[in-house]
Amino acid sequence: MAAGTFRLRRRGVYTVGFIDAPFSPVRPRAPGRWRQDPPEWLVRAVLGVAVVVCIAVTLPNQVNAVAYLTDSTSTAVFLPRSYIQDCGKDGCTTRTAGVIEGSGLPAVWPAEVPLDRPFLVQAPVWPAGSNPTLMTSNRAIGYTLLAMIIDVAAVSTLSGYVLRLRRRLRSRERPGWLLRWLR
Repeated sequence: MAAGTFRLRRRGVYTVGFIDAPFSPVRPRAPGRWRQDPPEWLVRAVLGVAVVVCIAVTLPNQVNAVAYLTDSTSTAVFLPRSYIQDCGKDGCTTRTAGVIEGSGLPAVWPAEVPLDRPFLVQAPVWPAGSNPTLMTSNRAIGYTLLAMIIDVAAVSTLSGYVLRLRRRLRSRERPGWLLRWLR
């Protein structure tokens, strides 16, 4: 965990871990504000759910990208059947829809290729239902970089939760806490 030191209006120095920075008050009893902040557990829960959703949505493409880059997948035959226009704010691109022979899985090649001329592709390790686009080197690199960013956020969030839980458990092990609890 990284730590930083901040100078607060020439009154003193405040050191905080960057993971806990948004959740640690600078002054424990700050004057009342007209807008109440959400509870700490709610912010942490929303952040945790967002990271889990990001991992769940991108996991099949992460697995396929790593398998493509390491060349650990088997080859399959892609049979192009039709063209798809994919239009966005930058213009339209033509993609080719078809099936992977043998398995019958629908797949999309990210460029325009001649129809009814099968060619070899790397078979997906984890077929993603919502995104059947076959992996190419540019897509594999992009998904690998995206996976690294999401995984770093997940590890950082998880380590922050573990550190906070460990700190709470240690504070409860003190004899003073036990005496206060028994009263």
